[in-house]
Amino acid sequence: MAVKWQVAPELAMMRTDDPPSRIRWLDPAPIVVAVVAAVVMCGSRFLVDGERVTLVAAAMPALVFAVLCYLIGVLLCSWFDAASGGRAVASWLRSRPRSSLRDAVRGRFVAYWLVLLVCWTPWFAFCWPGVMRDDTIVQFMQSSGYHRYFTQHPLFDTLVFGVFWRIGGAMGNQVWGMAVYTVVQALLMAANLALVLCYLRSRGVPRLALAFGLAYCAGFYALVQSVPTMSKDSLTTLFVVPLALIATEVCLSRGAVLRRWPVCVALVALVVLTMVSKRTMLPVLVCFAVPLVLAASKARVRTVCCLLVAVILAEGVWTPAVNHVTRANHSIDRDVFGLIMLPVARIESQDPGGITAQEREELGPVMDLDLAGDDYNPTRSDETSWTMNIHATASQKLTALGAWARIGSRHPQTFIEAYVTLTQDWYYPSHGIGFPSSSAYVFSDRYMRQWDTFVIPPVTARFVLKDFLDTLGPERPEVAWRERVNHTVKRSVENPASSYAVYLTYLPLLIAAYFISRRRWRNLAAWSLFGLTALSLYASPIVLCWFATPAFHMLPGMVGLGFIRRDGPYLLGPRRR
Repeated sequence: MAVKWQVAPELAMMRTDDPPSRIRWLDPAPIVVAVVAAVVMCGSRFLVDGERVTLVAAAMPALVFAVLCYLIGVLLCSWFDAASGGRAVASWLRSRPRSSLRDAVRGRFVAYWLVLLVCWTPWFAFCWPGVMRDDTIVQFMQSSGYHRYFTQHPLFDTLVFGVFWRIGGAMGNQVWGMAVYTVVQALLMAANLALVLCYLRSRGVPRLALAFGLAYCAGFYALVQSVPTMSKDSLTTLFVVPLALIATEVCLSRGAVLRRWPVCVALVALVVLTMVSKRTMLPVLVCFAVPLVLAASKARVRTVCCLLVAVILAEGVWTPAVNHVTRANHSIDRDVFGLIMLPVARIESQDPGGITAQEREELGPVMDLDLAGDDYNPTRSDETSWTMNIHATASQKLTALGAWARIGSRHPQTFIEAYVTLTQDWYYPSHGIGFPSSSAYVFSDRYMRQWDTFVIPPVTARFVLKDFLDTLGPERPEVAWRERVNHTVKRSVENPASSYAVYLTYLPLLIAAYFISRRRWRNLAAWSLFGLTALSLYASPIVLCWFATPAFHMLPGMVGLGFIRRDGPYLLGPRRR
């Protein structure tokens, strides 16, 4: 008599490795996060403010924050366990049966999309017609023909923005081009986040978690404030969010979803667009390729092929072609140099005697050491970057690295202090996150002198930027009250709970520790794209709100991973036939 095995109905929501449904006070994931938070916060505070703060004073806020991390972590991990195991007390806390993404999109996409747009409208109207950052003006100078193209900023972004500047010119005012761009961007950002929520719904995420996700997308001020911003970071966000969604499904389905050619095409296209729209995403995606391929056990060859095609199209086809067509000057990457040499500039600024004459001779061909010491900025490495000699040879750079290593061996604490001070806001919950509410600051006298270097006399930056100055300039009467309102908003969120550290360091660390402790390796692989994106922020030359925009938009999908059960062996019951 043959025996066929099937999933017992009463056990369909259970797994052999489901953790207990009670609260686990000794859960390793929140304990690890709490310990890391306490050590990092206490150590960094004592290093940065050691002359003014005692070790005890530095330890107290660190311990308080660590305890809060532990308690919140225990509750969140217990909810993950109970929801994914199907044993939560209330139905709105439990994971629901899976459905198709198509059904979820048909049933909820328009509703989510409209809710987000309605909730974003007040701030969008307040910032109308949009907000530019300083790099956007540099890109405007290139795409408008006032300055030769160069590769310091992605040419893809420069050309895309150029399309909208031309639309504005056709409408009679360049500013209208920015207005059209921010409207299109808001519509696409809302669509991306609505799609993320639909995906989580199709994966059975609990109703309360979906409600929290919708509330975050609709009202979290750091995300909302990024919507009307015209910058390369916000443009990249349009591509990286759907890329994270496809990558998540590739990991969770073990690559089975890549058997559909439209998904392969979408994956290749989004990887290409992400690479060409933001330079720092190239190393992020290269590193992410490893866990992605490992997780896609059913389609590893196809996954590798998709990634290789994307890299070839981005770096082997698009980049040389656009450089040739635009005749762009190749910009030397100074950011890495500035980050490496930042401790040397700190020592030159605080204790010039700490660098020997021989080391000065070795550093001299590579950087202006005196200028680096005079211009040293503890919270930004750009000042050090611009002291680099772009004509230095590879041999001279290697010699300078040897001097850097010897200086570091004698002054290890100063080296640590330099990097701790530069990146502190990413991991220390000191204050909130704030975006500018207008573009007036990029038209200040200091910036206008800088923009004058991008035009050829007798043309002036004031003439070139006339449309912007007349509409967005600091002399406009509405600028003052906008700044007052924005200052009030910033003060209302000036607390540790609204800091970069919570959302970009400790919450991602908690999710990763949870997946590791539960051995949910495919969930961890899907998480790694967000984790690497957040980690790349630590290599930034300065802590800026714009850099974190992609991570803030990826956050709902990353947290939702905790509620998604891993496919695997279920408890089986025999049925005779």
